[in-house]
Amino acid sequence: MRTQGYIDTFHETMTPNAGQFVPLTILVGIWNTPVVVLVLICKTLHMWQKRFEQRQQLGRQDTRSLHDMGMSRQEAAGEAAKPFWVG
Repeated sequence: MRTQGYIDTFHETMTPNAGQFVPLTILVGIWNTPVVVLVLICKTLHMWQKRFEQRQQLGRQDTRSLHDMGMSRQEAAGEAAKPFWVG
């Protein structure tokens, strides 16, 4: 099935670049495929959810844990305050 090939290409492209946008050259030939569009939307929502949860956890870390990670309280607060859609 042709759609599966597009999904495989998308998956291969996204795996090593987690959290980054899909290159435009990949998207040019697949935007007319509703399944792929749905996959892109689901992957984006999942990435946003993970980012939101990670930033909340970072904001709850104690000073010692932050020091172990090489971060100051101010750096952690700045990262935790970022909107989930900002990478």
